[in-house]
Formats: sequence, structure tokens, C-alpha cells
Amino acid sequence: MNYKKRILFCGEASNLSTGFSTYYRELIPRLVATGKYEIAEFGSYARQNDPKVHEFIQGRWKFYGVMPESQEEAKQFQQPSPHPRTRGQNTNQFGEYKFNHVVADFKPDIVIDIRDWWMLEYQERSVFRPWYKWVVMPTVDAEPQAEEWMNTYENAEMVLAYSDYGVHALRRQSQLMPNNKRKVRVFPKAMRPGVDLETFKPMDKAEIREHWNLSKENPVIGTVMRNQSRKLYPDLIDGFALMKEKFKGEPQVDKAVLLIHSSWPDNAHSYDYPRHIMRLESLEWMPYHSKGIRGSVLQSMYCHACEEPSVTFAMNLWGKPIQDGRIKLPCPHCGKVEASPPGTAGGFSREDLAKLYNLMDLYVQCSICEGDGMPIQEAKACGVPTLVTDYTAMREKGRFPNYSHFEELGITKDNYTCTKGGDVIDVGRYYYEPETNCKRAHPDVEDMAFKMRAMLTAEQNLKNLGRDARECTEENYDWNKIWKQWEYVLDNVKIKDRSETWDSPIETHEEFAAVPVPEGLTDEQYVEWLYLNILKYPAVDPEGAKTWIQHLGMGVPREQIMKQFVAIGNQQSDGTKLRDQIRQQVGGTVAQGNVAARPQQEFI
Repeated sequence: MNYKKRILFCGEASNLSTGFSTYYRELIPRLVATGKYEIAEFGSYARQNDPKVHEFIQGRWKFYGVMPESQEEAKQFQQPSPHPRTRGQNTNQFGEYKFNHVVADFKPDIVIDIRDWWMLEYQERSVFRPWYKWVVMPTVDAEPQAEEWMNTYENAEMVLAYSDYGVHALRRQSQLMPNNKRKVRVFPKAMRPGVDLETFKPMDKAEIREHWNLSKENPVIGTVMRNQSRKLYPDLIDGFALMKEKFKGEPQVDKAVLLIHSSWPDNAHSYDYPRHIMRLESLEWMPYHSKGIRGSVLQSMYCHACEEPSVTFAMNLWGKPIQDGRIKLPCPHCGKVEASPPGTAGGFSREDLAKLYNLMDLYVQCSICEGDGMPIQEAKACGVPTLVTDYTAMREKGRFPNYSHFEELGITKDNYTCTKGGDVIDVGRYYYEPETNCKRAHPDVEDMAFKMRAMLTAEQNLKNLGRDARECTEENYDWNKIWKQWEYVLDNVKIKDRSETWDSPIETHEEFAAVPVPEGLTDEQYVEWLYLNILKYPAVDPEGAKTWIQHLGMGVPREQIMKQFVAIGNQQSDGTKLRDQIRQQVGGTVAQGNVAARPQQEFI
């Protein structure tokens, strides 16, 4: 097989500002640069001819957009999934309605997806599934994983994980087979989302503060998170307000501010955190009431006119009308009423985001769970210590987790450095989420308040933690190291011979139907005739034939046996027939492969 491996990456379009997008934005260009693979991307939330996508890609790889391009596609796009596993969900936003035509056009040897189960499971059901190797990296952010998720992962050629927690959780829930191997084939090393260490780095804080018009006297606690229900924005604000009240009078606490980099509004399940701040300010009976809190919580903003970032008080968003899907405030740079909280589809550049981290003295993330939590290592890369919930992938960034696979990899507390520059918030309670039946963790608000104060007020220790945080990312989250693990995995996937898959001829399929049978056949001859003339098998299946002959001997009419053979024939041909129909629609038989890659050891 002297051709390059064709790899299709499925996920959120790599030009966007989501965690899934960021991963591909860093990984795909590095793989393309090797010249070893043919690569295409199937991107959600972008159109085929989206100029922003192609401005980023610059012809380096092929792009397929998930968003509809025509009225006919738009109708398909809106249809909920009919499949029992995902019935009622709009899986088309993740690409289901276009997937078969995309793979028929690109003809991948390997299909990769790094998203949640409900975003990728349709790829297991594709009629083309027998023709490509499937590598998935689900966001394992809680235990136990749903049984149907694990069943899907069992059918992938390789399952990767974002974190050591992900490797640990998948391995221990996977069934142990008689050969002492796990049914889910989990790659033992975490494929951590890395950081661009040239962009995210420590900068001159005084200079950054001056540019953003923020006093260097104010310690800044910051967070960078989507406004999703699991991110617990009210709990974070409660912890900050409790710190301000409980340790009032301590200079570092009194001057401290909380900086939120998120969006309001965001989605149907996002928090109206400006309202929560207003309530903490004005309602004395609130558990974490704090008079004056409105002047201590800041909000990042992005101007859609001059494209400059800025900071305002988060309370300024309270009660403002939503125009064009966003709240608009006056921009301090150009004066136009076009400044809004940043969103995933537009806002801060990576360079501006790095500057935002450099405004911070401490980064806090108190989610109920994380598959990784990429902003945590971005903050660390900028020399900012972190404080995160002691659960899932966050735990390993603040304390040694001692997971099940560490012994075989030679990992010990002395050589594990993901924890450097961080600490953890105690879990207040665990609960089971009804949507997923997974165990989630609520952080202890009092412990969060105590540790925020302790870290802010120990100035030298905070500096040491900042130095450790940067070292942590250089050792564990350098994209220039992480992508090499992907290269190893891809080089060792044994692909299928295209002459038996994508390069196979497209056939014309006829419906199976009852036909006249020669007279005078015995039951044995009749069954043999059905195998050879209805199913068109090259030989008779001896075990199956015995069963059919027994049925005939028990008085089952020959006409009924004929109907069952016809039904079996049509059922067996459905997948092949549909594959060939789709292949014909997108342009017929494939072209032959390109330049050969160097020989590799193969393990899948």
C-alpha cells in the first residue's frame, strides 16, 4: 500500500475559539507540516466556503463545513435524530447529515473525533464504518461513564484521553477480557491539550495593567470559562464575596478584584451572573451578601468596531437590552456602542487573551467537572498560579492523583509535574447529574474563599508558584512535544487495503426476489439451490443448511423459506448498496493514492 494515510478530523472548526477548536488549530498544522499524511477537516459551526476558515487554513488541508449551504440542506439540518441512542437530539449540528457524503468524497483511512459521545457516536453507525479505522478522544469528565458510551468506545480501534484522569476512568470501567486485556483499547499516555508557549508567556504586569487601565495595586483573581451550567459562575462569585467579607481589613483582600472572561448572554443554560452580583450587593439575606461587591467584579469586553479589548464592571451588563444577540456598551477606545462580552465565534485574539491572563495574580476554576480545562494550563503558561476543583482532570493540575496506570508508566509523586504551580479546592459534596447519570462535584465555597485569600496574601509563595506554573507547562503542555504522540499513534494504525474499500469498483445492485425453482428437488437440493441462486453464495453454508432442512422437515412451506432467503439477501445488501449509491453521487471510483509514507511499526 504505497500511499499516504488519509486522515479526516471531525470536530468544531479549527478557526473558532472553543476548546475543541483550539486543539485542532494547534495539532493539524503540525501534522500537515510533516508531509506524511493527506488531511481533511469536517468542521462544525462553519460553512464550506467560510472565508474565516479558509483565511486560517490557507490551502494547507481540505475543509468540509457542517453548516448547511442550501435550503435543502437547511431542512435536513433541522431534523432531530431518529436513532434510538440519540432520538430527539440535533446531531446534525455535529455533522451526522453530511458525514457519509464527506467520507465518500475524501475516502479516509482514519477518522478522528475528539468531542463528547453524543457528538461523535453517529460515526460508529455509518455505512462506511467497515472501511475506516476509528480513533476517538472523548471528553471523559466524570464517573461512571454511561454504559452506551463505553459500548461505543469498545468499537473504536483506539481511544485516547485528554488527561491522566481520562485514561484512569476509561481503563477501570472497561471490561477485562480472558486474555487479560481491556475491551476498550485505551492509549496509556494522556494526549493533553497543549499551550502555545510563545504566545502564552509571562509578560511585564505593570505594562499590561497600564495598557488596560487597571491599577497595579489591585490583586486580580481571574477566570476564563464558557458561560455553561457546569462552570458554576455563581459559586465562584460567592467564594470571592465570602473572602471579601470573612477577611475584611486585610489589604490584599480589600483591594482584590475578580475578573471574568466569559459571555452574557451565551446559551439557554448560561448564568445571568450580573444579576447574581446585583443580588449579592442588595439582598442582605443572601448567604454571601457583600455590600460593595459590584465594584470588585470586572468583565472583559471586545469592541466590534475598533476590535480592541477592554475591561468594565460586570454589573454594567445587568438589565441591558440584547441587540443582535449581544449586550452593547460604549467602547473606552473608540467611543462607539459596540463593546460586548467576548463569545466563541468572535472576540479576543490569542495574543490579547495572553495579555488578559497576565493581568491576573491567581486563576480560579471551580467547575463541577472538566475533560481537561485548557484555560488552566494557559494561565500557568503565563506564570499565573491556579486554584481548581479537586475532581476529574482538574485534580492532576493541583495535587498528585496516583492513578491506576501510573505504575506501569513509572510515574511517581516525585516525577509527576502536572501539579506544579497549582492547588485544589476541596469538594463540598458530590451529586449525580440527571442528564448524564454521572457523578459531579460541587466545590466547597468556604475552602475556596480561604485558599484564595491564603494564596493572595503570601506574596513570595505566590511568586514561587508562578515560576512553578510556567515550568509545569514547559514540561507537560508544550504542543511541540504533544503532537509527536499523535504522530506515533497515526503512524502505527494499520489501515485497510483501499482496493477492498475506497478503490473497489462501484457495483449495480439488483433487488433480491423470488424466482421459479426447478421441479423435483429434494429438501437438501432445494436449500442448496436457494444458497446458490437467491443469495448467490459461492458455496452452501453447511450449518445454516441443516437448520433450513430441519424447518422443511417440520412442515414449513418451501414458499416461506424462499421469502426468508429473499429478505436475508436484501438485508445483507443494504449497506453495500447504500455505500455504492453515495459513492456514485459524489463522483464514482476513487483516484489512486499518493506518495508512500515511510514504513512504520503497526499495532492496530
